Amino acid sequence: MSSLLSKIESGPITWNAQACWGGCEVDKRAMTSCIAATKTLSSLTEYEGEAAILHDGGGDEYGTGRIKLRRAAANQFEGFAERHTPVHAVCLDSGDHIYPEITAADYIAGYLRSEIIENGSIDLAEWDIGRIGDSWSTPSNQQPDPEYVIETRNRQRTPRREDRAASWIEGRRPPSDENWGSKPLESLVSRLQSDTVQKYLLEEL
Repeated sequence: MSSLLSKIESGPITWNAQACWGGCEVDKRAMTSCIAATKTLSSLTEYEGEAAILHDGGGDEYGTGRIKLRRAAANQFEGFAERHTPVHAVCLDSGDHIYPEITAADYIAGYLRSEIIENGSIDLAEWDIGRIGDSWSTPSNQQPDPEYVIETRNRQRTPRREDRAASWIEGRRPPSDENWGSKPLESLVSRLQSDTVQKYLLEEL
């Protein structure tokens, strides 16, 4: 993992980690994820476009309709789009089975957690890990942002894993309503360079 993080830091990918001792209430976890996202995106000064925070899992811990996360996003990203880029929050069941970014984040989080425990200190960790602030909490009266939903390839049914994989290959979302079509996943997978990823999507997804 140390080698992976070194490669990430030497390339164009940005990341941010925040930690604290003990547990965090759900309001603070929601706000922390949004603050970490702003810290990550703020270093991409050349990027123009929208961004999405992808949470691995259904998001039930954030309340009905992920309201706590949506409140945190509305609070943290208000005005952020004017300076940087619009940001949307979305929760994905089994997201680590579809997005390699989420899989990598899972491993990195586990590695950093074990490093903090081993060193007995957040500050002594090898990597730059921020501290979750005491005031990082979601206002209960904040008007929540609307939910962000990945479009299904077939609008007549509920999105499946195959639809989400196709969305990822085609740029996370349909380029337009006209040419989204109903292309089978097989015809899209061939665009990927990695034989391993192609095999996983076709045989194990």
